[in-house]
Amino acid sequence: MSIAVLIMGMHRSGTSATAGALRLAGVDFGSNLTPPREENPRGFFEHDDVWQLHQTLLRDLGSEPHDIRAL
Repeated sequence: MSIAVLIMGMHRSGTSATAGALRLAGVDFGSNLTPPREENPRGFFEHDDVWQLHQTLLRDLGSEPHDIRAL
């Protein structure tokens, strides 16, 4: 049986920390994770395809993650 884990939240709200804690507790997030960047050198625990889709959707809507305007 497979179980999906979905962690949702605004940027800078602790989603990576929550996912990291779950990973330490044994949750397998797979191998296609968003790679580390300067702002988060420990890495992300987000599936990179989902992250890329999110970025594309925001861009297509004329927005970005730090945009406070309504979509």
